[in-house]
Amino acid sequence: MFDIFHERCAILDSATVLEFNTHWESSELHNVITGLCKECYGVFILDDKNIKYQLAYFNGERELEGIVLELDFPFEKRDKLVFFFSDFLSHRYKRLDTIDVFNTFQHYTRSMLERIGHLTLSSLDIEKYKDRNPEVIGALVIPMINKPTFYKDYFGNLYLDEMAGDDVCVYLMLNKNNNYIKIGKSKKPRFREKTLQAEEPDIEIIASWLAPAYIEKELHSKFTEKRMRGEWFDLLFSDLKIIKDKMSEYITLNNK
Repeated sequence: MFDIFHERCAILDSATVLEFNTHWESSELHNVITGLCKECYGVFILDDKNIKYQLAYFNGERELEGIVLELDFPFEKRDKLVFFFSDFLSHRYKRLDTIDVFNTFQHYTRSMLERIGHLTLSSLDIEKYKDRNPEVIGALVIPMINKPTFYKDYFGNLYLDEMAGDDVCVYLMLNKNNNYIKIGKSKKPRFREKTLQAEEPDIEIIASWLAPAYIEKELHSKFTEKRMRGEWFDLLFSDLKIIKDKMSEYITLNNK
């Protein structure tokens, strides 16, 4: 994947971005160039007949630069490459979230395909149906990431049921309205989830581990600057990687 990414990705300096804009005349990019916006996304068609195009991200926060990824459709590894690209951007620009960037690029891809005459659906559209495999004729399905499902899979579906005795579990809970994540502890995580759902229905446990209370405090301390209120934090996917590594290390050390 890295080799394909290296072949298809290019970083544009300020002068190249200005030249790029003379060809594509993007109003969103113009706003970044003039300082009206700090960033923008874009999709630029290279060949509409063979569906060759570029996904682009431009940032003018410090020094104007752009990063583009050349793709074609269909392409077996397209979605994995877009995710790799999104993760690359989230490491380069620390306030970006991999999942949000990926979904943004998929949305732009849908718009591009619709513009050149293709009917599209997103995977999230299909998930609304009870039948998870509806027959879709003549439509291109663009995968989008459902955060709760993705996070649960990422953590290995580690959401435990009730603890026994004095056992305590440290859990992560997602608020689907604002994407804030609660780092909490409880002997009864499922009961705690139902209690909170009475006030905020769109919350859901995405992971939990059998671990002492001090682990929760360490995680709170680690993400102090991202605390929004109480035990709720504005975490990115990169932060969840840190939590996963920490919990894996704790479990490995305590299972020896």
